[in-house]
Formats: sequence, C-alpha cells, structure tokens
Amino acid sequence: MPLPSNILLNIDTCMLSIYDDNSLGDNMKITFSIPGNFDPWLGESSNLDSNVIYDDGTGYATYNYTVENILTMESCQINLYLGSGNKKINNFEVNCINEGTCVIVSYSKNFTINNMTTIKGTEVYMNLLTITTSAFEFISTNGLAQFNHFNISQASSINLTTGNIVLQATGDYIVNWTSGNPSYCISAPLLSSDYSLTGCERGINKMIYLKYYGFWKFSLSEDQ
Repeated sequence: MPLPSNILLNIDTCMLSIYDDNSLGDNMKITFSIPGNFDPWLGESSNLDSNVIYDDGTGYATYNYTVENILTMESCQINLYLGSGNKKINNFEVNCINEGTCVIVSYSKNFTINNMTTIKGTEVYMNLLTITTSAFEFISTNGLAQFNHFNISQASSINLTTGNIVLQATGDYIVNWTSGNPSYCISAPLLSSDYSLTGCERGINKMIYLKYYGFWKFSLSEDQ
C-alpha cells in the first residue's frame, strides 16, 4: 500500500504488531493470520472484511480492515510493516470492537503519523517503542500502555477508567487526562536544559507541574 494513506482497523480479540521493513521504501504492508471456522454446524467463524476508499479531495486512500476473532487472543495476529521512506501514514485509527481485547505492540522506529492517531476500545493493551504524531487520542475502559518515546506536536487526550499509562518523552507535551483512578504524569526530557510539563490533568482542576532547575520542584493544586 502506498504512503501516505489512512489506516483504519476494527479489531475484536486480536494482536497488532508493527515492524520496520526498509525494503518497502514509501510503502507499507499488512498481513493477517486469523483462525477459520470454529463450529461449522453453528456457522460460527472468525472473519476478515476489507475495503479501500479513495478521497479525490486529499488524494489519499483509506484502507479499512475489520477482524473478528471468536477464539483466543493468541489465535489472531495482524502485522503492519512500514517502509523507511520519507512518506508516512496520514491518519491511524484502531477500534477494539465488540468489547473484545486488543493488544498493540510496535517494534518500529519509523512509526510516524502525519495527523491524527486514535486508539479506542473496552480493553486495550499497548507497548510502543516510539510514536511520532501530530495529535493522539486514547480511550479505553480497561488498559495498560507504555510509550517508550512519545513525540507529539499538538496535544494528547487520554480517557482511561481503570489501568496505567506511561508516557516517556524527550520534550514537553500537553496531556488532557481523564481517569477514574488516581493518576500521575511525569515529564522526563533530557536533563541538560530547563523544561516544564505543560499540562497534566487528573479529574477536574487537578494539575501537576514539574520543572527542573538543578532540583525537582513540585507545584500541586490545592485539591491534589
């Protein structure tokens, strides 16, 4: 598939793995390994539906895939391979559908989205080596996620009812954070220069700000 393009994945009980493939250049590739019929008498089966929509206004194609797996998580695997060329994914969206469990693991150093990255579901688990995107949105009832290198140019929105998310960055970022449990944001860019955590919200009007001036200084809101 040529880049830049949009990727839309609707996943039910499956794992998505993201890799680099330098041989692809300005292209990407996606492969699926899903189980077939489970009970032919009942007609139950795992399904893969796909379509592509071309937008004449933007010139980009949207590749839409829906994977429904009725067996275990281990039985379903989606692999996305990204080329090392200058062209990147335009928009990237993953929806964990039917209240299923989704796992997203990225080993890629080229995982770059020009515009919006959206991850939504009931139960989402993520571990990303690095992600570069303009804007980021994560919504999940239950989940665990770690971003080893989180690089955004706009703002991120995180809505997590139960779970933990770790965002590691080498620069400032702003987070609009909504959680049903106590949650904390810590900024840890390179310590060779001054920095500030430009925004971290826990619930309503509960903010944490950090600055480094040779020592740690915490400034908490009164209701924290």
